Amino acid sequence: MTGKKAMKRQVAPRSWPIHRKEHKWTVKPHPGAHNIKSSIPLAILLREILGVARNVREVKYILTGRKIRVDGREVTDYRFPVGLMDVIEEVPTGRTFRMLPTKGRYSYPFEIDQKEKWLKPLRIKGKQRIKGGSIQVNFHDGRSMLASREEAEHLSPGDTVIFDLKERKALEHIPLKVGSMALITGGPKRGVTGRVVDIRATTGTRERTITLATEDGKTATTISSYVFPVGTESPAISIPARGSWP
Repeated sequence: MTGKKAMKRQVAPRSWPIHRKEHKWTVKPHPGAHNIKSSIPLAILLREILGVARNVREVKYILTGRKIRVDGREVTDYRFPVGLMDVIEEVPTGRTFRMLPTKGRYSYPFEIDQKEKWLKPLRIKGKQRIKGGSIQVNFHDGRSMLASREEAEHLSPGDTVIFDLKERKALEHIPLKVGSMALITGGPKRGVTGRVVDIRATTGTRERTITLATEDGKTATTISSYVFPVGTESPAISIPARGSWP
């Protein structure tokens, strides 16, 4: 094999649940909204984690049958990269999963209720002015939306927008501020959920540090790029307790 469609298992991200010495090659994800380190190919998700297929041949059969949807859209590419907050639906069974961070892994499928399958939190990466005076807001999964100057004025990098995948519109804005509920998506505290109690600026080009207070009375401090706001008074989506699943 040339390595263009595959990669050696020894160099695959450690978060992928694959045997390192059983075989030489594994599926390499296509370039997409999520980088290779923080995503997982759809083939590995269906085969190793969800267990709906025994090999890539069966994965391809399932996908060509249009039996898997990602964010409400049918996906037939077995190398499609799935990452943070993506919603995966098994059409025949109706089972729906959201990719959430957990200890040791950047994203892992957590089963959710059908009423949540059209909701997707999108973290704002940045804003830019485009021709015509509108503002383009860019999100963590490669999506973007246009906003007026007045609307964009309240949207800042690091904030979250709850997006309706069916109607393709923003439903709620969750700012990254003291009092908001947030999820840690990277670093040793990955998977921790809590309320923001402190945002501390740093000198130079270093990122702000943010402290979360968890329900068990503990605190967790991390950098701002690892913090994903998920709600105001309570999380807008279902989030499992850290340590309660792989």
